[in-house]
Amino acid sequence: MGNKHEISIEELFRRKLENAGLVPGEGVNGELMKKLGRKEFMRFNPSRFNIYYAGLIAAAAATAVILMLSGKASEEQKPSSSLPLQQTETPYAAPAGTRNTVAKRPARKISARISDKQQVIVNEAAPGNGGNAAITAESPIHAAEVGNIDHKTFAGSKGADSGKLREPIKDNGALFIPSSQSGCAPLKVSFLNNAGKYLKFSWSFGDGGTSDETEPAWIFETEGEYNVAMAATDGNGKTTGYSTKITVYPKPKALFETNPPNAVIPDDEITFLNSSSGAMTYRWSFGDGSSSSLIEPKHRYSKFGKYDITLTATSENGCSDTYIVSDAFSGDGFFIKMPNAFIPNPQGPSGGFYTAKSDEAAEIFHPVWSGVADYHLQIFSKIGILLFESNEVEVGWDGYFKGQLCNPGVYVWKVTGAFSNGESFIKKGDVTLLKN
Repeated sequence: MGNKHEISIEELFRRKLENAGLVPGEGVNGELMKKLGRKEFMRFNPSRFNIYYAGLIAAAAATAVILMLSGKASEEQKPSSSLPLQQTETPYAAPAGTRNTVAKRPARKISARISDKQQVIVNEAAPGNGGNAAITAESPIHAAEVGNIDHKTFAGSKGADSGKLREPIKDNGALFIPSSQSGCAPLKVSFLNNAGKYLKFSWSFGDGGTSDETEPAWIFETEGEYNVAMAATDGNGKTTGYSTKITVYPKPKALFETNPPNAVIPDDEITFLNSSSGAMTYRWSFGDGSSSSLIEPKHRYSKFGKYDITLTATSENGCSDTYIVSDAFSGDGFFIKMPNAFIPNPQGPSGGFYTAKSDEAAEIFHPVWSGVADYHLQIFSKIGILLFESNEVEVGWDGYFKGQLCNPGVYVWKVTGAFSNGESFIKKGDVTLLKN
């Protein structure tokens, strides 16, 4: 065969397939469209939004954010010519075990820097402490120069006054501090001057007393409420005043008596009659080591002796008074006393036994006594003749000698003996016999 009849393999396939039809599957069209879309998006076209525009927008946004943050940081780092007051407060937790209570927060510290070398620190009181602020100062400012300063009013100044503190406002501050706000009369109070640079002071204590001392002391003698005022004058003639109240509580009065009044120790039980006033509680000391807190106690002593009885009476405000009876029973419990005159009964001798009726007429010469255990009485004339003698304290002299009434005049007596506590006695004197 010749070459003009030869056909290549490619030509053969082309002729066979040129009239053939191909129907694509369901997903082919969608997949093809996605590929064409991505290809179109990646191609740069100024008239359409594409990836190049998106990248440019993102880069611009990031640059703007960086510029804003750097500008804010630079503003925060700029030095300030004056710093405002800074408050720092630490959260405060109530102590364990408390319930339904409001926890008092601790004191806050407020500081103000006036210059690089001066700083005043105000320790604010926690709520409930009356709002008072304690002020201290770091060198070179001293606390005495600061006084009671309102921390909202002071600030630094520039130029020639740089580093100087403004004159503190003291009208509402405590220009003085009393050593005590209350106490029992008589109450002594000392006053600490907190007025700073003021030069002249005038005090009024509310009870008529005055003083011009810088730091006076005063005694309030009686109970009451006293308004103590102080006026402070500076070098420019400006006067500032301050006052506070001092309360003086009344002092009770301790007082008592013993019953029986002429007690014999150790025979009698002693009752202590309390006549105190203005007191709520009492404390007794009986002098023999025993005590009591009853209002009117009773006590029995085991033997005769020297006993100092003490009563301390205390009021509801804690004020007290003490009453002491020294050697309470030596004088009253044991004694013997003789009269200095009598009028014998002219109707005849009576034997010397006396009664209440005979005492009304003063017919028998006899002692008034208590606690006498041993007794001996003798009656003498002026020339020393023994006219009467008795060993019984219940028997006295009726004025007769050997059945005859003695003449009116002065006679001498002598009595000796001992009390029931063992204490002996010897007494001498004279008695006048009067005619009826």
